[in-house]
Amino acid sequence: MPGGPAVADDRNRLAAGVVADDAARIDVAVFVGCGAVDVVTDPRNEANAYTTSPHITIAALADMAHMHNFATSRSRQSEHLASWHAGIAPPG
Repeated sequence: MPGGPAVADDRNRLAAGVVADDAARIDVAVFVGCGAVDVVTDPRNEANAYTTSPHITIAALADMAHMHNFATSRSRQSEHLASWHAGIAPPG
């Protein structure tokens, strides 16, 4: 079923939202990388799942689908992630 942790479905423990409780306990910065075509139907809604995270970044990249590592544009996501990490990582 399409969806990420922000999509809850109590009818089937293998369905979308199965990790919603775990996502709500994450208390560090979160980077959510999605493709323009992905199983996450609304990338911006994903931030709602990480209720205790102090910093949430959503990156929905064009020319990319769910299998990011196979996309010809995969270097763009790697660059986004590296830039994000450099911007939030403590010095040292």
